[in-house]
Amino acid sequence: MKTMRIILGLIFVALIVLLAFLMCQPKEAQIQVVDADTEQPIEDATVDIESTDKYLGDVSLTTDEDGLCTFKYRDEKKSLTALASANGYESATVEDLDLAYFKDDVLVIPLKKLKTADIQVVEAETNRPIPEATVRVKGSPYPGDITLTTDADGRCSFLYSSSQAVIDTILAVKEGYSCAIYASHPTSEVEAMKIPLEKMKPCDNSISNSGMPSHAVQSFYMGNYDETDNMVFQFRFHTDYFADHIHIYSGSYQEFTESRAECIFNFNDTTHSDHTVVLPVKSPNIFVIVDNAYNDAPTSTAWNYYVGCPEPRQ
Repeated sequence: MKTMRIILGLIFVALIVLLAFLMCQPKEAQIQVVDADTEQPIEDATVDIESTDKYLGDVSLTTDEDGLCTFKYRDEKKSLTALASANGYESATVEDLDLAYFKDDVLVIPLKKLKTADIQVVEAETNRPIPEATVRVKGSPYPGDITLTTDADGRCSFLYSSSQAVIDTILAVKEGYSCAIYASHPTSEVEAMKIPLEKMKPCDNSISNSGMPSHAVQSFYMGNYDETDNMVFQFRFHTDYFADHIHIYSGSYQEFTESRAECIFNFNDTTHSDHTVVLPVKSPNIFVIVDNAYNDAPTSTAWNYYVGCPEPRQ
């Protein structure tokens, strides 16, 4: 009898040990990434996992042809956060999901396709395409901060999300032309967007900004001078009550595109009057920008200005 109790006790202990062993064994789980519209699997998607389960930890996985990736975990009382991403799709995150979910289910993460913005840069006067123009785009989360070059038809493209209300900045520029800047530009207007560029103007020229787009940019050729020549030019402008912002940059086209051009004038006022300033000539090119800060209107107000030609500093 005593022997039987010992044997039963040993069996009980063995069962406890076996149960504990089985509970500590890694368990297999799967995540599937699919197209949100078609529900078709997405191959080569990336799934980045962060988990409170020490066995699983932080891993990066790639989906197979069925959109599936497999991982192992131990403690179903822990949780994970999974970030799924794929080329041409908007990323998606599942946060703080209990690992117990994977006992019976595969986690499916649908991704929405990104949209394509088609940009064409053309001459304002002739509507002819401008090849090899530089287009710099900033948008969050898409497309980030990128620089594009137009093809023979003046076109370039980038991806954006339909959940974005605006693209932060679109800047188009080509040597010999003025620039175009669009700030907080609605994504609803970028699917097929035409950007006209005016030809660069010589100095001794007047510009009327009435009805021009907000963030209107006009470039001027000041002559083959730099700051060592000690030349200046006269800048006259007329303000018309509204809080437009006028500023002037000096530098090359590349410096302007890369936000490295030097700001030589900055004015923001709501008066109705004429102003005249004398500014240094520091490079062959200047860029005059008029921003409309009045109620976020899409067009500039009736500010006018004149850019004189260089003359020796008195």
